[in-house]
Amino acid sequence: MINSAIIKEQLEALGCSVVVAANGEQALVQWAPGHFDLVLTDVNMPVMNGYQLAEALRQQDKTLPIIGVTANALREEGERCAAVGMNAWMVKPLNLATLRAQLQKHCKIALPAVTEQLQLSPKMRELFVATLRQDVLTTLTALDSADANRVAQQLHSMAGALGAVQASDMATTFVELECRLTGMAVTPALAAQVRHNLARLNALLDTLD
Repeated sequence: MINSAIIKEQLEALGCSVVVAANGEQALVQWAPGHFDLVLTDVNMPVMNGYQLAEALRQQDKTLPIIGVTANALREEGERCAAVGMNAWMVKPLNLATLRAQLQKHCKIALPAVTEQLQLSPKMRELFVATLRQDVLTTLTALDSADANRVAQQLHSMAGALGAVQASDMATTFVELECRLTGMAVTPALAAQVRHNLARLNALLDTLD
């Protein structure tokens, strides 16, 4: 998954050693007492979500810092994260400065300063471009079939990847469009806005090729 791959590269740029899990169940299997300084978890995952993972980890370790990552900025989301034992929550799209601040706060460690945009490795840049180009095509297909929820899911995924590489303005626009489409219908006006912003994204990807 492109989002977890980019966040892994961001964390490594800050000097962290990272173990990635595809879902909460896999993370629970990989976890062992004293092996990790912090758990960063998406709240929405298949098999076992982030809330369930946090509850399971808290039964075994009362002090391990756990940070939830969510697309929902509502206060209720933060309260739910706290209720299951998370120490903090971050709203997507993430950026390097936010990650650094949270790690420094909860791990009590000194991290290198964030002075410029993260430079993706050539391999990660290639993956980023290829993945988002495919996401654009998938989104256009969903638009053609007026599948609002599918379009929203694709926008959500793309927003996370864009936020991770500091394209925050475009990421924010994608999140706003996602919110307007989730559980709603694809109106002609919305479809036009989505197509316009997909064209903006393709122009950005052209500069990275």
